[in-house]
Amino acid sequence: MAASIRRVADGTYAKFGLDVTIVPGGPQVNNRILLLAGKIDFFMSANSLQGFDAVAQNIPTVAGRGNLPEGSAGAARASG
Repeated sequence: MAASIRRVADGTYAKFGLDVTIVPGGPQVNNRILLLAGKIDFFMSANSLQGFDAVAQNIPTVAGRGNLPEGSAGAARASG
């Protein structure tokens, strides 16, 4: 996550035409619901079970996995 914050701050995302805003997360925030409501376009989660749960509930989801310098993270976004 620190790398993502750094990329916003140093303009890397903007350089490639991405308008990125990082919002709070954690166990007290349900960004999955915000994704479904269209309030956010993308979220990263360390909980891969959310992707399986979305499939089980027929929620349109695209999941990916990437190895980042500071560790691994799963990502999901609404499919359109």
